[in-house]
Amino acid sequence: MRWALKIVAQIYDGRLTTIWGGVAWFLKHLTYIYPAEFGHGNVPWNKPYQNPSISAIIRTCFFAGPHAFALKNTDRFTSTYPARADENEIPMPMLALVGTALHASLNEWRSGSHKPSAFSSDSYGDAYNEHILLLQGIQLKNPRAYHVMMHRLYRHANGLVSDRPVAVASTGALAQVNLDNMDID
Repeated sequence: MRWALKIVAQIYDGRLTTIWGGVAWFLKHLTYIYPAEFGHGNVPWNKPYQNPSISAIIRTCFFAGPHAFALKNTDRFTSTYPARADENEIPMPMLALVGTALHASLNEWRSGSHKPSAFSSDSYGDAYNEHILLLQGIQLKNPRAYHVMMHRLYRHANGLVSDRPVAVASTGALAQVNLDNMDID
């Protein structure tokens, strides 16, 4: 499953790697998780994990097909926000894994040419943990915004809404998130 996730990330990551000079820019502060395009304005720091590639990867890897993970494991998509218990969310580890796959895909282009690397916990465990820490920080500092973000991803991945056409994201990453201005509804 990990290799398939990485391949899908490379396909959806095509917009990010077309300008290889932007790879370092996207990797800094996890900029690749935001709906930002290299060289085109400011990063919307209040929209973490809203790069449309993220919901597309989740949909392709976990929601597509008759034997999809999401169909067999509906109990894993629960709400973390008691006031909206009926609104399903993407599980934190799933989103962290997808973010790590994008990180790995970008990292393979860091030198300016494609240099494949193993997608393993030995190679990318730190990137995964950085995503977990970022997500935990968002959830701790703004639980409602965290829920809205994770529920929105669930709805996009599940095909309940279509992705809006948007150009294409350490503790440093959490510092970049504009928690006060994240959507809460």
